[in-house]
Amino acid sequence: MERSQHYLNKFAATLREQSSVAAIYRYLKATGIFPLLLTTEQTFRRHWQGAGNADRWVNLNVRVEQIPSIIRFLGHEDRAIEAEVQAVENLYRMLTPPSGKAIARI
Repeated sequence: MERSQHYLNKFAATLREQSSVAAIYRYLKATGIFPLLLTTEQTFRRHWQGAGNADRWVNLNVRVEQIPSIIRFLGHEDRAIEAEVQAVENLYRMLTPPSGKAIARI
């Protein structure tokens, strides 16, 4: 977990390094990691709360399964983290019933 946080902090730092809020928005869109970034640039700019918002945004918007993609986007590779994320995804799939199936019969 500590190593994952290191990469998330590095990602937040890259957001803070961008020259403007518009540049942050374009950077996030360019990563391809956040396809659900559905807001318009104008809405994103209105809600961005300054350079200190980068850490908050990363903590609120990055999901576990996106961490390996962020690591690769930053130009690194971490097989251990990828394996941990895969284990979490496998556990989630085991615990999530297939769509339309009853969890239990009464």
